[in-house]
Amino acid sequence: MFGRTPIPPKQYAIWKALPGSQSLFLSSPIREVCFAGTRGPGKTDSMLMAFAQQCGRGYGDYMRGIIFRRNYKHLDDIISKSKRWFNKSAQQPRFLAGSSSLKWVWPTGEELLLRAFEDENDYWSYHGHEYPFIGWEELTSWPNINCYESMKSC
Repeated sequence: MFGRTPIPPKQYAIWKALPGSQSLFLSSPIREVCFAGTRGPGKTDSMLMAFAQQCGRGYGDYMRGIIFRRNYKHLDDIISKSKRWFNKSAQQPRFLAGSSSLKWVWPTGEELLLRAFEDENDYWSYHGHEYPFIGWEELTSWPNINCYESMKSC
């Protein structure tokens, strides 16, 4: 071993954007992006990674994101996918699930909340909050655009 440099462990990516829609979505300089498509092209994974790529960049607890589904039972898929990817992350975020809280917390302070937003009245649960990242899973499941529009103030 004298005079030899040890070989560093091999680095690997836990997830890589597919060329095309995923890559375009993640590299877009536009603040509001609608990622539409059939089942299977990775829209949910892309949204999770859009938030994750902001973690560990020095924002700390200023980077707080939220992803909405219409109701809590529909959060199962995004929870499963987030566990698949985030549990393998070198950043080692923790998933916290309590009676009224489903969220990922990064050691550097970033948080990603997973919440239900059933109708326009739910806005008042978030009024006054600050979210630099807001994601909507299956935006077409809401009967109109009002819930989406109301959260722009957050």
